[in-house]
Amino acid sequence: QDFHIGLDDSADDLVIGLGAALGTTTHMSFDEAGIVSMPLQPFAHTHLDGNQTISDATSTTMSFALEISDINADFGSNKFTCPVDGVYLIKAQVSAIVADQKMVQNMININGTEHSRSAQKASGTSRLYGQVMGIVKADASDYIEVDSYQNSGGSLAMTGNASPSYTHFMVVKIA
Repeated sequence: QDFHIGLDDSADDLVIGLGAALGTTTHMSFDEAGIVSMPLQPFAHTHLDGNQTISDATSTTMSFALEISDINADFGSNKFTCPVDGVYLIKAQVSAIVADQKMVQNMININGTEHSRSAQKASGTSRLYGQVMGIVKADASDYIEVDSYQNSGGSLAMTGNASPSYTHFMVVKIA
C-alpha cells in the first residue's frame, strides 16, 4: 500500500491518506485552526421507513430500513457491523403512543447479547420517546442492533417515517 503525508497548499491542510499522490484518498486532515477531519470514520444514521408493529410482551428487533447516512456501508439487514476494532457511541430512540401505566423498553444488543437498556412508562396516554445510549468497545465484525419491547396488552405501532423521525438508530466510531 502507498500512503502519503503532505501539505495541501490550496486548503492549508496537513493531509494523511492512501495513495502515492496527495489528494487521492484522504483518511485524515488537519486545518490551520487545528480541526481534525476523518471523512472515512465509520458512521450510520437510519430510521424506520414507516411504522413497525410489535407484539405485546415480546422483544423485537427493529427494522431500520431507511438510511440517512452510512459513510462506509456498514449498516445492513437492520444492524451495524463494526468494520474495525474500536470504541463506538450508539444512540437509539423508539417511539410509540402508549396507554396509561404501560411502557416501552429499548435495548442495544451487541452480537445478540444485551448491552444497554432503557424503559419509559406512560403517565396518561401519551407519546413515549424511549431513548437508549451506550459506548462499547467492539471488535471488527461485531454487530449492533436495537430491540424494543412493550406491554400495552396488544400489538403496538412504533412510529417511523415522520419528520423528524421518532424512531431512529445511530452509530459512530469515537476511538
